[in-house]
Amino acid sequence: MGEKSGLTCDKCGSEMLIRYGRHGEFLGCSQYPNCTNTKPMEYLKQLERSEQTLSTLGLQKMIDMPAPADFDLAETDISNIRQKISNYQSSSEKSIKSVRKISVIVSYLLYGVGLFGIVYMHLPLDSYKIENTVVILIMYIVMYLIIIAFTIEHIENIIESFLEKRTDVKIKSIPGYYQYQQYSSALNDYEREVKARKERKAKLAEIKNIKDAKKQRLERRKKKDFWTSLDGFIFEKEIAKVFDQLGYQVSLTKGTGDSGVDIFLDNNTIVQCKASIAPISPAIVRDVYGTMVHFNASKGIVISTGGFTSGCYDFCRGKDIELWDLDKLINFAQEL
Repeated sequence: MGEKSGLTCDKCGSEMLIRYGRHGEFLGCSQYPNCTNTKPMEYLKQLERSEQTLSTLGLQKMIDMPAPADFDLAETDISNIRQKISNYQSSSEKSIKSVRKISVIVSYLLYGVGLFGIVYMHLPLDSYKIENTVVILIMYIVMYLIIIAFTIEHIENIIESFLEKRTDVKIKSIPGYYQYQQYSSALNDYEREVKARKERKAKLAEIKNIKDAKKQRLERRKKKDFWTSLDGFIFEKEIAKVFDQLGYQVSLTKGTGDSGVDIFLDNNTIVQCKASIAPISPAIVRDVYGTMVHFNASKGIVISTGGFTSGCYDFCRGKDIELWDLDKLINFAQEL
């Protein structure tokens, strides 16, 4: 489970939730395990920080969509030029394919004729000399094949380059081609701007959803049923977030072996969190006081959703220990 973040998963389109892991909060897809997309919480902050920039860019005047008439062209000129360019390019591609086919056929013919000539010229009539000429014959054959391969490839590249240049000359000789190029460039700039504006608009809408979800999360923290629904681990994390948003320097301790401290505030205050149903006893408060002495802390805070027995308040008289019940916690949450 997790809380709504207002962010949409960029892999499956479902909502991303704020989840807790070993290393703190992170964004995870609501369709887990079918979708395992995750993002750090910093991603939300980055989006919120980019809102001003995106809004400023959105206020800039939109460039006008170019018209053929702006470049001394008619609509029919555009379609005719495009058709001619397509025809020239198609013809060039067909010619290049034909050249490649011919080069393959010529290669096989040269290979066959060459190999026959090499074998015929170097094969000795005396069978006893055959073994002495095998190595030389193989070397001739390999060298011949290499030379033919490089020669054919070089000739093929020259012909293809010639055909491409000829096609380029034909295209540039089309009446109105340079005006068409200017029109196409302007149209591409316009389309890029339209796409960029749509993306900025989508980002701003996403940021609004994120801010709305954040506002809803803060409102939930002002209600008792939110805090009473949390287990001990999540309760500590949420308390740490409250202190962080109140401006404290917060340091969460590990879940186990915490020496009686759940949270350190500004390096001089210790906090113990108890997600309990019933009021806690003075023994827990006494332990917190002992922990304050151990860490030389100037202040202690004990937070209990179930409240405190009267003995807790009696023990805290004259000591710098604050007892936060659910009502006091809600009061602080109201300040967020």
